Amino acid sequence: MDKDSSIRGRRLALRHAFAADDGVAMITVLGVMVVVTALAIGSFVLASQALHEASRAEGETRAFRVACAGLDTALSTFHPDATGYPFTLATTDGTATVTLTDLGEAGEYELVSEGVGVDGSTETVVQRFFYLNLWEMNFAGTGSQSLTSGSSGLNGSSNIYGPFYVRGNLAVEANMSVMEGPLFVKDAKLSQRASGVIGESGQLVKVYCDGVTDFQKPENVFITGPFLNVPDITLPKLTLDDMRGYATKAQAESVDDKMGSALSPAEPPANLETTSWSSAVYKYYGEATSTIRPLESGITTLTLGTGSFGSWGSIDTTGQVIPAGGVTPYPISYSNLHDDFAYWDEFTSEWDLLFISGTVFVDGPLVVSDDVMYIGNGTIIANGPVTLNGRLRPFSYSTAAVTVNKVGEDKKWALGIVTPGSITMKGKGSNSGTTPIRDNAFDYSGAFYADGTLYVPQPLTSIRGSILSNQMEFSFPNTDLVTNPLLPSYLPDSLPGGDGGFTTPGLWSRR
Repeated sequence: MDKDSSIRGRRLALRHAFAADDGVAMITVLGVMVVVTALAIGSFVLASQALHEASRAEGETRAFRVACAGLDTALSTFHPDATGYPFTLATTDGTATVTLTDLGEAGEYELVSEGVGVDGSTETVVQRFFYLNLWEMNFAGTGSQSLTSGSSGLNGSSNIYGPFYVRGNLAVEANMSVMEGPLFVKDAKLSQRASGVIGESGQLVKVYCDGVTDFQKPENVFITGPFLNVPDITLPKLTLDDMRGYATKAQAESVDDKMGSALSPAEPPANLETTSWSSAVYKYYGEATSTIRPLESGITTLTLGTGSFGSWGSIDTTGQVIPAGGVTPYPISYSNLHDDFAYWDEFTSEWDLLFISGTVFVDGPLVVSDDVMYIGNGTIIANGPVTLNGRLRPFSYSTAAVTVNKVGEDKKWALGIVTPGSITMKGKGSNSGTTPIRDNAFDYSGAFYADGTLYVPQPLTSIRGSILSNQMEFSFPNTDLVTNPLLPSYLPDSLPGGDGGFTTPGLWSRR
């Protein structure tokens, strides 16, 4: 082969090689373009999906925000007598429609708020909550075991009627009964033993208990529940500033040109109180009117039952007249009037008579040494322990139990006693076993607050109204605790937590 032929052969071979490479290159380019296109399309799809998800999440977030705003609005303005449900709330995020359901006699409600965002997204939130007035119940709810006796509860043959809240174990046994309800048992166990009874077939008790329930005889238990969502309530705490405020109020009321009145005349007469007393601040008992001692450290003792004081006119209560009396008896034209704080020692051989309106402050212990009936609506604040050696209930000439209770309710007479310490109730005798229980003439009737312990060291003691305390201690059987459903409608001034009900949250969910 000559030289030229060899060169042509190599050139031809190269040409064929280049032709083959052209095909491979084109395939490679096309492959790359396909991959790039697929990636671009995938990225676009993913971006679109992410944008859609973000938009949807933003819409749902707005709907959720407006639904929560609806709940917040309803809770912040709630009152059990409120009307206007369902209502609609409009915001920049959208609108919320809020509906309310009353879940029954325990003060439990359910709010449902459906939020609709500006893009049409919807979210629904549900809030169960309690609206409670502490002065509608008996309450022993601060200590880890706030109801004590030999068996973590009331002793035998005792009765609880009406709403009752306890933090700690409650044992219902030995002829005990818990009626009407609701019953709240927080952070502990509710048990029934022997002949103890909870509810009755015609009137179930609504029970809230977040601990164990142990019913030895289920045939003695008539309840709805138990429900686990027990509201977490604490006793309103007294502070030194509170006590100073009560003291100032008592001083001001001593010279406010007002007198207590059994019948509340439209135009009260001129003030006669200061003419009946050597001190113009007769509703304040302490070392000085400018300062009070620290909580539970007052040293000025007020004892009721060691003599009469104050003044009152003739008072027609239930068709019978109490004659005018006291230091400076009021003229006949001032009938049915009395000083805001006055006392008739030995009104009868069995009873003394207390007249009270507004706020009385004692910078030290309070002792009631005799059986006392009261006329009026007021509160005694004691900066020390309270000892009630006798019975204490509204005035009535009749001793019939139904009449005793009815007169107090009709006249709206209620006595409040408040202390940062403890209250001891030593009076007894009205718990005679009369049925129904509400027809008893109670030993104690009113509103009692103790930031310490309420002691009942005697058997056969009955209490009607409301007790708020850190702890209750019962040493003997046959104690009755019976609420007065009407008490909150004429509750005396200067009671901790007495300015109305409050809301406490229950179960929350998002639908």
